[in-house]
Amino acid sequence: MDIKKFFKKNYIHFLAVGLFFVVGFSYFSMQYSGYSLIQGDIESHKGMAAEAVYHRDVLKESPKWTSSMFGGMPLTLISPKHSGNIGEYIIIGVRKIFELPLGSFLLHLISFYIFSVLLRIKPVIGIIGAFAFAFASYEIQILQAGHNTKSLAVAFLPAVLGAFIYTFKSNWKIGGILCALFMALEVAASHPQVTYYLGFLLLFIGIYFGVDAFKKKELKRFGFGAGAVVLGYVLAGMINYSHLAGTNDYVNDSIRGGSDISFTAKGEETQKTDGLDIEYITNWSLDRGETFTFVSPYVRGSHSGSFENSRFSELAENLELEGEEASIGPQLGMYWGQQPGVAGPFYMGVIVVFLALLALVFVRKPLTYILFGTSVLVLLLSWGKNLMGLTEFFVNNVPMYDKFRTVTIILVVMELCIAVLAVFLLQYLYDNRDALKEKKTEFFAASGVFVLLLIIVKFSGGSFTGASDDSILARQEATIRYQIKTMDAQTAAQNGIDKNNPQIVNEIVNRQLEPIRAGINGAKKMRKEMHSMSTTRSLLFTFLAIGVLALLFFSNVKSQYVLVAIGVLILADLIPVNRNYIGNDENTNGDYVHWMEKELKKYPIATTAADRQIFDMETQDNPNLLKVTKRGEDFGKRKAEELGYEGVGVDRAMDFYKFRALASATNYRVIDLSSNWNGAWNSSRTSYLHKSLGGYHPAKLRMIQSLFDFHLSNYNTKVMDMMNVKYVIRGEQVETNTAALGNGWAVKTVKKVKSADDEIKALGKGFELKNIGQGQLLVNGKPQTKTAAYAFQNIQYVLTTGDTLPLGLPNDIQVGSEQVIAINSNGDPILTVPQQLERDTLGALQGLINVGGTSSFNPKDEVIVQEAFAKGLEDSYSGEATVEMTNFNPDKIEYNVDAKGKQLIVFSEIYYGDGWTATVDGKAVDIRKVNYLLRGLEVDGGTHKVVFEFQEASNTTRSAISWIGSLVLILLLLGTIVMQVMDTRKNKELKETVE
Repeated sequence: MDIKKFFKKNYIHFLAVGLFFVVGFSYFSMQYSGYSLIQGDIESHKGMAAEAVYHRDVLKESPKWTSSMFGGMPLTLISPKHSGNIGEYIIIGVRKIFELPLGSFLLHLISFYIFSVLLRIKPVIGIIGAFAFAFASYEIQILQAGHNTKSLAVAFLPAVLGAFIYTFKSNWKIGGILCALFMALEVAASHPQVTYYLGFLLLFIGIYFGVDAFKKKELKRFGFGAGAVVLGYVLAGMINYSHLAGTNDYVNDSIRGGSDISFTAKGEETQKTDGLDIEYITNWSLDRGETFTFVSPYVRGSHSGSFENSRFSELAENLELEGEEASIGPQLGMYWGQQPGVAGPFYMGVIVVFLALLALVFVRKPLTYILFGTSVLVLLLSWGKNLMGLTEFFVNNVPMYDKFRTVTIILVVMELCIAVLAVFLLQYLYDNRDALKEKKTEFFAASGVFVLLLIIVKFSGGSFTGASDDSILARQEATIRYQIKTMDAQTAAQNGIDKNNPQIVNEIVNRQLEPIRAGINGAKKMRKEMHSMSTTRSLLFTFLAIGVLALLFFSNVKSQYVLVAIGVLILADLIPVNRNYIGNDENTNGDYVHWMEKELKKYPIATTAADRQIFDMETQDNPNLLKVTKRGEDFGKRKAEELGYEGVGVDRAMDFYKFRALASATNYRVIDLSSNWNGAWNSSRTSYLHKSLGGYHPAKLRMIQSLFDFHLSNYNTKVMDMMNVKYVIRGEQVETNTAALGNGWAVKTVKKVKSADDEIKALGKGFELKNIGQGQLLVNGKPQTKTAAYAFQNIQYVLTTGDTLPLGLPNDIQVGSEQVIAINSNGDPILTVPQQLERDTLGALQGLINVGGTSSFNPKDEVIVQEAFAKGLEDSYSGEATVEMTNFNPDKIEYNVDAKGKQLIVFSEIYYGDGWTATVDGKAVDIRKVNYLLRGLEVDGGTHKVVFEFQEASNTTRSAISWIGSLVLILLLLGTIVMQVMDTRKNKELKETVE
């Protein structure tokens, strides 16, 4: 091969990649200045994967289960290790050379450029399209948030699309191989939701190619193309088989596999499903007005953070706000849309969208309309609950659509379509330069319509207030009313408050809410100014773009210069917006807003007084643990020295390995209830250092989520006991739960039930309710006179005045006892005994409901077993046995059991049928699912060795399939290169012969 000639022929591609590197290194310069990007989800992932990291680093093991999240779950979607996947190896290689976020950003650029090359787009236009795609603000935001797998999956979308189109339109042989390569990378990025949404676009384009081939009677050509695509994707599936099969196994048992319970946590009837609940799917839905953030970034107020410490903090001063408007307003959030929270707008660039819409006018080709139509569809789907009819149709009828949450993610497909349409338009203008002068009218008409749209957006800002403001007011009002309600009579009298006079109470509440309302009003003024600035900015860039493009219609300026000018304008538009989400700004403390010292990235979490208190209590009870933890601490010190860390980086590393060594040598659980159960269920911080009952994962096991919904969130301490929660963190303090049942225990009574519904009910208290008042008793909205009920149901009482009281069922009612829910003279519900009601001769109390205790779960002596798992079990046992854990490993736990006669042992470990096996004295036995989500074993009398082991029996086969797929792809790629080289030489020899 003539290297000099090769470079001369392809120099433009090397220049393009060089430009990508220059811009990438410039934008992410902090990454190579001793800093790492602050990524919330990556810190969360550190907590999820902490136990696996410890075992890989220290013990040189690769566990497939973690006991540090939600009491235990597979590592399938947390920290998987697959062998034989060339796609994973390529991604890992890129990430080692170019760490994220730069690595993902470069992949966005190169992938889009590959798309352009495959479609024979002019290189300079391909470069422009690549920057438009990579700098779409959502792509920068997901990097800042730490959604790395999502970012990588989006990065490969253009290359997958390019290979797909190339296969049908150009060369089905090479195209099929490229389809295999790029889809293998896409799937290996491990964000199936992004890949799934891309499928819509590929399906629509594939249908078009099929219909077109039928019309032109070219079905044979289409057949070869379709076959090549299918075989390529099958090969990509083989390469990722180990990963895909494991994910599929897990998803069936996760919350994405639906619910096995036929009623909600409030007791309301619902249908069992095999997917996510539609409310959960649509929790993040695009506000219809938020659609205009595509063309103007701040029309919904940027991200959910406050004005303080943002680039918009000076608005309060510029607007000359005073009083609470100036003091409280800047503390409120900039975002005022309907979503629970956002990292920023879906800004695709006003110029890029403008070019895409011009493509509809000038590039009148079927592919243009397919891309635009797909964009419209995904936009409508992103509205989610704001267009529920369409959403419900897709949830109920489109396969797998109900497996994914956060419907706004589908907009990544629109980002791709818009960037591609913009490229198509620029290519058309370049190719048809001579004919453009005849289309001036169309250009100005289309431009005028777009400008008119922006003007409409500018003068239709709306209320500039949103759900976050309403929530602040509602919380503050509830707090004030509660304070008034619980105020004693003397204090109320001293403050001139008549608690029984609603008018006076409302006046006090409104008076105390005035500062908050003033603050919200100040925030509204600032948001209005942001909206105005944003739309003015968009209009300015649009006029500049129109002026530059007009050169193609009215002048002889070289097209290349015009294209470069458009590219510069696009960067000038997008980069300043993205600086809000990844920039070099500093906060008031002088720290970078988006960056932290690199040594804090690997070990991001510092220990607290509560963590250290747990450590001290454990090592005081068992001084031998000090030797174990000292080895972990020493390992952390050596690790920090290898990494070149100093100061706090060394302390963080030492603490991490010390606490993980403690967790590895013990087996109890910790829960952090510093805020509430919702806080514990949405943070993996505790999992970073301890074995936690809480955590965070978007696809947690279905059983633990149900346990949370029905019992843990309602503070069912009996369930906490059976889950072996030994320590409860509340702020800086630690409470020891002396009732925790340990690693295993023998039970006396077996309660057999028919279904998961009955199991979940049996873990709580049962009651009998009887209406003894003059009003109406409602259980889950249905009138009742006398009925059975459970602690988690929605109980209300409608008084004769028409007022409705929400009531909670008391946990302290014992089986066989009876209490009364009544209201006192102030109208407050209280709990009393029937005798007190009888002694109330003055009528100070009004009885509403008799509450009798009918059942109470006692996990120490009783076990709940579904009939499907109860075969052969006796109804009762003596409960005389001791259980001692002798060795712990995430994938293997060993116990000594000493039983007096046949016993049923309950272990405080999560039941997971696909992988966990058990042996008693080396003999395989079945694991029984007990207490809804724990493991149970029946053992004979005597001393026994019980071993639980997590094995993926098919993992070897799955890895072999991945290896075969990877090898086939490598051979095909090498074969293609060899054939291309041979063809080049043959053509050269033939040319020389002819000459």
